[in-house]
Amino acid sequence: MSLKKQKNGNYLLTIYLKSSGRVRLVGYSDRRASLKLEERIKQLDACKITGENPSVELRSWLETIPDTLKRKLVNFYLIDKSHLDKSKSVLGHLNDFIDNLKNHESKGAIQKKRIRLVQTRITRLIDDCGFEYLSDIKDTSVDRWISDIYKAGDLSAKSCNHYLQAMKQFCRWLVNSNRMQDNPVAMLKPIKLNTNNTQQRRALTEEEIAKLLKSAEESDDIYGGLNGRVRSLVYQLALTSGLRHNEIRTLLRNDFDLESGTVTVRDINAKNSKTEVLPLQDSLRQQLIEYYDEFPALPKAKAFERMGAKGFIMIRNDLEAAGIEYETEEGKADFHALRHTFCSLLAKNGVLPQTAQRLMRHSDINLTMKAYTHILIGDKKLAIAALPEIRKTASSIYNTVLKVGSGGENSGGEFQAISAEFNDISPNYGEQNISKTSDSKSASDPYKTSTKRMCAGAYKNKNNPSKYDTNGGGGGNRTRVLQYHPKELLRV
Repeated sequence: MSLKKQKNGNYLLTIYLKSSGRVRLVGYSDRRASLKLEERIKQLDACKITGENPSVELRSWLETIPDTLKRKLVNFYLIDKSHLDKSKSVLGHLNDFIDNLKNHESKGAIQKKRIRLVQTRITRLIDDCGFEYLSDIKDTSVDRWISDIYKAGDLSAKSCNHYLQAMKQFCRWLVNSNRMQDNPVAMLKPIKLNTNNTQQRRALTEEEIAKLLKSAEESDDIYGGLNGRVRSLVYQLALTSGLRHNEIRTLLRNDFDLESGTVTVRDINAKNSKTEVLPLQDSLRQQLIEYYDEFPALPKAKAFERMGAKGFIMIRNDLEAAGIEYETEEGKADFHALRHTFCSLLAKNGVLPQTAQRLMRHSDINLTMKAYTHILIGDKKLAIAALPEIRKTASSIYNTVLKVGSGGENSGGEFQAISAEFNDISPNYGEQNISKTSDSKSASDPYKTSTKRMCAGAYKNKNNPSKYDTNGGGGGNRTRVLQYHPKELLRV
């Protein structure tokens, strides 16, 4: 390496590189800084030869040098052209990231809203942390910002996790586009959510549904931009199709096929970005036909004109007018609770889980079963009432077996009839059981005699249901009639 000072005061470096031979480069006016530059270039040359990644210190240096020097290093084949982008500010990279999302994400109002949220969250985090260049992004800074803002109560744990998720998505894109070597926030963990503090929604009972619809239909007030009649139609549509508030608000007239009785949710408005055709309940179809005949409009017109964006305020007013509590111990009854109610009604009426999943348009059936199926307390009571009376059933079995085993009133009829069938296989079976009752020890406990023998040894012959097998053997043609001792039934 040779170092020669030029007339302008800067040093001219002549460096011999193993990867590309002799190169010349204008250094700095300071000799030590020029020697340090030569050392950095040789480190890059060594990485090029060995195929190793540059050290953290070397990568940080690359991100701070001017573009003119970067272009020289690119010409020397020491770095990739992607490093030229790293002189951009973080906000410049963020704009490129947002443009990439817009080009690759599906179109629609839902996606546009998501992209705006991602941009807003990352911008706020970058500004508050004071990140100017990519080299400024540190996991400790991001972690400290999230912790401080959560402890201050400015954001909930769930919102903080959304900010972290957006930052991780941004940094992953930077790595994938070769703008960063590593993802500095990849190892940061989200805040653990307290499930007791998450927003709970409840399903409306059938009585509450009837009150809500009647109150809306009879109302003269305008809530959410809609009169009472239209609000009732909107509620019925949500309760019988599971559509979300925004999906209903963005429906057009021609999305309804009232002849075939279907409604189409277009991909640009659906949460899962998929077009779905859902059936309409016949009573709602008739009401929509009457309403559209009475108030005609163009096919591209909104199905529910002037419907506002805040559905929870609209339904809360109607619930209060109907005398229904908006929030109980089970949760809130906001507009999205109508979707919960729809799925719960499907489950209550015996609809298969797979069918409910398709109607709810869930990608995971566990979401359908766990998050949206609300079992009402009245349904729980009915389910318990449908069970047999265990104690009464056990007592009935006890008394029947006791009479049979102790030679009671049925000993000469019911038991003899059974033992007569047993005689087809073991002619002396009945006599053997009765004879054992003569033993004083056994007679004191009839269960240890004929009753126990009958309960433990009787097998029903599958080939001939009227036959009973008593030889205690296995085989595929026998099914045990009774396996447990009657006393143990009573202990239950």
